[in-house]
Amino acid sequence: MWEDNSKPRLLKFHSRKSKFVTQEIYAGIIMYNMTIVISGCITIKKKSIKYEYQIQISTAANIVKKLLTGGVDPPSVEILLARNISPIRPNRHYPRKKKSVKAPVNFMYRTS
Repeated sequence: MWEDNSKPRLLKFHSRKSKFVTQEIYAGIIMYNMTIVISGCITIKKKSIKYEYQIQISTAANIVKKLLTGGVDPPSVEILLARNISPIRPNRHYPRKKKSVKAPVNFMYRTS
């Protein structure tokens, strides 16, 4: 339900029936809430550091997804989330650098 930048995708669904679209929306909301609750339980150790740190939500969503599918053990989730932190830098408002869009690849060479 989430892309890499943790924004919900509510324009593309995996089904046509309204019941399944509703189910997909609820699943995304539950996944988001579970990610926020688990991320909120993690304490970040404060050392003599310059910035305060926060957990990256997009990485946390991927870790929680692996937890639900059985790819990660529950005790290791806290360690993985504590590793993926980023500094909070106040007064930093730079425009985000956009990646160049790659041209589509032509697969006509395979038809020979």
